[in-house]
Amino acid sequence: MVAPDIYKKVVLDNDNVRVIQIELAPGQSTPWHSHPNHVAYALTDGKIEITDKGKAPVAMDIKAGDAIFIPAVTHMAKNLGVSPIKMVVTEIKHPGNKKPKTPAVPAPKK
Repeated sequence: MVAPDIYKKVVLDNDNVRVIQIELAPGQSTPWHSHPNHVAYALTDGKIEITDKGKAPVAMDIKAGDAIFIPAVTHMAKNLGVSPIKMVVTEIKHPGNKKPKTPAVPAPKK
């Protein structure tokens, strides 16, 4: 995993998706890393700066409950706020309309 201090927990990982719980402390940044197409779901409010490779940084306010689809990318992120940002990131492993290899089942209880 890119940054174990940020990527707190892999909630689910199978042939179709990887679901990760992340937390960025105030002022904390991620190293450069890549994702396939993914969705970020905010658990807390905050202000985050995202820098896609080869582009200028973009700062945005996020609210708990916001969901953002992000195409495959190499980027880094920084928490610009004064409180931790907690999100759930769901990486989509199979492209387009291909039939998933694994049937939909609930995640095992831990």
